[in-house]
Amino acid sequence: MVIFAWSGYEQLGPEPIASPGVCCRAAGLLDVFVRGTDNALWHKSFDTNTGWTGYEQLGAEPIASAPAAVSSGGGRMDVFVRGTDALWHKSFA
Repeated sequence: MVIFAWSGYEQLGPEPIASPGVCCRAAGLLDVFVRGTDNALWHKSFDTNTGWTGYEQLGAEPIASAPAAVSSGGGRMDVFVRGTDALWHKSFA
């Protein structure tokens, strides 16, 4: 029988100003998207083999909401944010 247990909390970097958007694009790969204090979209990923990456900025366009993220499988991810002028979409494949 496999027994699972919660880990302790781990700080993941700069303080976001909105709730994170999270998706799993493949087994063992987790992606986190946040709105940073600069109102830009930031991304960080986790691989069970290598751990967490550093944050990367995905665009300096100002966003006005928390990101929403989804994966349809096969490594594809889609992120949606409300900008100051429209709804914006960014994809990764």
